[in-house]
Amino acid sequence: MKKLILSFAVVVIAFTFLSSTEIRSNAEEKDKTEIKKEKEKKKKKKSSKFFKKKEELEEVSIEDLEELGVYRPIKEYPESMNKFFGPNKNFIMRTKKAGAYMSNNFSRTKIWAQRKPGNLMKAMAMYEIFYLGRLRENKGMLERYKKNWPNKYFRKKTDESAIRSLKGMNKGRKKMRAALGMDLELPIEDAIKRFWVLGEFLSLGEPKKLAELSPEIKKRSKILQDYKNAIAQLKGKLEEDAEKTEKKATETK
Repeated sequence: MKKLILSFAVVVIAFTFLSSTEIRSNAEEKDKTEIKKEKEKKKKKKSSKFFKKKEELEEVSIEDLEELGVYRPIKEYPESMNKFFGPNKNFIMRTKKAGAYMSNNFSRTKIWAQRKPGNLMKAMAMYEIFYLGRLRENKGMLERYKKNWPNKYFRKKTDESAIRSLKGMNKGRKKMRAALGMDLELPIEDAIKRFWVLGEFLSLGEPKKLAELSPEIKKRSKILQDYKNAIAQLKGKLEEDAEKTEKKATETK
C-alpha cells in the first residue's frame, strides 16, 4: 500500500513538473513572439515615418534660386532706423539686432499687436534685413548649388536644406509685402522704408481703451475672424496650387 502511494506521489510530482515546464516554455515562447512582433512594429513605424518625411520634402529647382534673390549690401537705411541700430554699421551685428527685434514683436499676443501696430510694421522692415542676412550666410551654398545643378555632389542635401529654409522665409516675406501692395521685384531699400515709415506713423497715435463689448458682439467678432482666417487659408492654398501647376507645365515643356 505504501509503495502504491509512493508511486502515485512520484507520478503526480512528475506530471506537475512537466506541466509547469511546458507552461513556462509556452509562456517564454509567447513572450519572445510578442517581443519580436513589437520590434517589427516599431521598425515598420520608424520606417514609415522616415519615408513619409522623405516624401514631404519639397523639391528644389534652379528656378527657386532666382526667386530667392541674391545678397547685396543695403545702400541706404531710414534715418530713424540708423538711430535704432546706433553707430555700429557692421551688417552682421545689424542682422542680429534686427532678428531680436523681429522675434520679440512677432511673438506677442494679438491684443498687444492691436495696441502696438507700429512696432509690428517695423518688425516687417526688420524681417527684410534678417532675410538678407540669411542670404549672405548661405551665399556660398547657393552658388555651389547653382554651379553643380542638376548633378549630384557631396553637399547637395545640405544645400537643398538651406534653400528650403530660405524658401519658407521668402514666402513669409512675399505675404508681408503683398499686404502693402508690394512684390518681390521692389528693391529692398524701398520695402524697408515703406514698412518703417508706416510703422512710425502708426506709433504716433495712442490707442484708446474701448468700452467693454457685449457677449453677442464678441461672438460675432469671433465668427467674422474665423471666416477671414478661412478665406486667407483658402487663398493661400489656391495660390500654392497655381504655382505647382505652373511649375509642372514649365517642366513638361
